[in-house]
Amino acid sequence: MDINKENIALEKPINQYKVFYKKHLMKLKSRENILIELNKFCNEFKKTEPRQALMSSQTQLELEAKTKVFLRKHFPINVIELYNKKLPEPKIKKRYPATINNSFWLELLETLSQSFEQLNEKNKQEWNYKTNFLNFLYNNIYYYGLHPNILKRNPEYHKRFNLIIYHYY
Repeated sequence: MDINKENIALEKPINQYKVFYKKHLMKLKSRENILIELNKFCNEFKKTEPRQALMSSQTQLELEAKTKVFLRKHFPINVIELYNKKLPEPKIKKRYPATINNSFWLELLETLSQSFEQLNEKNKQEWNYKTNFLNFLYNNIYYYGLHPNILKRNPEYHKRFNLIIYHYY
């Protein structure tokens, strides 16, 4: 791997953590309590499976409701908007080629199956996004906006850390 590409791959998450922390998480209060609760939510999200089309799990709905209340209590509105971000609709391939002269019932069945597949895929993608976002949030708070890749930097080029020092005279 090229050294420049390697540096870019290392720097991207470092900058993401730094920018996100500075923009959204600098003024958090009760950091330790937030980390404890956020860790519980992360573990619950990992254990829970995304819901299937037309089936809703009571535990999943309760978990999402508790998470939204927790986020509203501790984080600014920008973080909540990122958590509730709408993802693009997944593309599902047609199973039957358009050249076949399909009957009405076969087309109806295909349309229904595609919509269920699309709903399942969308639910899965949203659940994975929310799980990853909560993990990102937890790690960002835990590491104070300093991604662990910062320790892998080449010391010849990067002899800096992202620190903010407050002092009073």
